[in-house]
Formats: sequence, C-alpha cells, structure tokens
Amino acid sequence: MRYSWKKIFYALTCLCFFASCANYVTYTDIYYIKNSTQQTLTLQTNNAVVWDNNSSDDFQQVWYDSTSLSIAVNQTIRLHPIRRDFKLERAGDDMNVTNIVGQSVALIVGTDTIVWNAEKGHMFTNDTIWSFYNTQYWQTEKDSELPYTYHHIFVISLDKIERTL
Repeated sequence: MRYSWKKIFYALTCLCFFASCANYVTYTDIYYIKNSTQQTLTLQTNNAVVWDNNSSDDFQQVWYDSTSLSIAVNQTIRLHPIRRDFKLERAGDDMNVTNIVGQSVALIVGTDTIVWNAEKGHMFTNDTIWSFYNTQYWQTEKDSELPYTYHHIFVISLDKIERTL
C-alpha cells in the first residue's frame, strides 16, 4: 500500500489540530488540616508526609517530614507536596488526598484512636462516614488571586469525632 506525502502531511496536520484543541491547564490543590478541638491531636500516616505550620506571617517557614503530624489547639497545618495536575480546562475538580498521605491515617485524640482507610485509593462518597478520605468533609475554596488553584481544608472537631464513634 502506497501513501503519498500529501496524504501523510494532511493526516499529521489534522492530528496536530485536534491535539491543540484540548486545552490542558495546571490545577493546584493545597491541603490544610485544622484542629478545632480543645486538645492537641496527632495524625499517624503510613508514609512520611511533608507539612508545615502554615504560618504565613513569618517568612521563615518550618517544614517537617514525618509519619506523625502533631496539631496544636486551633492550629492549621498545610500538607506538602502541593498537588498539581494537568487537566482539561472543562474537566471537573478531582480532589484526592490519598496520593499525599497514603492508604491509612490514624487520628489520636487523648487516649482515643480512629483509623481512616482509603478504599482502593479513592475517597468515600457516603456522607454517613466521617473520614479524612471523604470529600463531603473537606471545605473547598477557590483562590481569589491564582487561577485554577483550590484550598481544601479538613476540620477536626469533637462533634465530628463523637459522631464517628
């Protein structure tokens, strides 16, 4: 079978045209965990997580790399790495914290421990289960200055812990 150079050129031009129609945009997801209880919390992860104390007032930032995240009363920490994804411009927001913290997280409050497991790497969709991996319990805010940037905040409070238990 013989192909002329015109047909090959035409096919390549069409391929390049259709490939350029798909606008991919860099989406940035930033994750925060807030302690709204009256005591210090500890999150134990099965993988080391890089995080900071989210002190935007101070230019000197303290970073931690550990499997134990200690969150003081009324403190908010920020998880790293900030997740960046290339998506189609019209694609929906696909939040998934599993890639950052791994398959399980243990929340330790005083003498109580709650273990959250991600089912097959996906978040729960059932809002009757209060879980770190449940998108229902993350508050998502779009950044007012940076395009395609989203801040996801998970608030840990005593009423949510008690409801889970």
